[in-house]
Amino acid sequence: MAAALQSSYVQAARKISFNCSRAVTKVYDAVCMCSGRSTSVVILNYLFTHATLGHLVDSVKPRGKLINTVVEIGIYVINGKKTRGATRWVMPLHITVLFPVLQKLVQNDEHSGHYFLIVVNLRNNRFEILDSMRTLENEALAQCSATIINTIKKLWETHYAETSKQIEDYEIVQIGVPKQANNCDYGRLVCNFQDICNMRKILTHTWLNFEENDVNWESILNLA
Repeated sequence: MAAALQSSYVQAARKISFNCSRAVTKVYDAVCMCSGRSTSVVILNYLFTHATLGHLVDSVKPRGKLINTVVEIGIYVINGKKTRGATRWVMPLHITVLFPVLQKLVQNDEHSGHYFLIVVNLRNNRFEILDSMRTLENEALAQCSATIINTIKKLWETHYAETSKQIEDYEIVQIGVPKQANNCDYGRLVCNFQDICNMRKILTHTWLNFEENDVNWESILNLA
């Protein structure tokens, strides 16, 4: 396949290390120890967004839930330092739109779900299917994909009929991805459990130390 036509998801991502130093772990542990207290104090205060200690604890502790304010913090840090007084934003160019799909594999069994991904590739003018367990020769996958893709096409025609980019004639392409050998190993194709724990620690440390954060968070966490 020509390089220009290759999916962005063909090549397996390189292995990234999520090892944590003692300093990173110490900060994370201090944050999690605040669970259950009055945590309305602002712990992350950036130029254009902020989050309380309680929201940070809930978002990074084991079995917690991700709070919207902390999601905004994460996106803010990824986008980088902002300039005060900026009045114009340039929207990023997107060549793909991702639709994660949770498909029930066994009727009347709510625990039989399996995730696969439908990608609208606007650069290569096609729909791409990524599934770690099946191919499009599987009738259930083919039917489910066709139903969702037809709905996407109808919605596109309704809301973007006047645009030059139309998706009605896009073909459906199966993208080769690593396959799981059983029905419980799909998580290994995403990241290891230990990596998830360490990512929480690294992100917590990164957000607290972001250069725009003007809060004395070390004092709040009794680390000063």
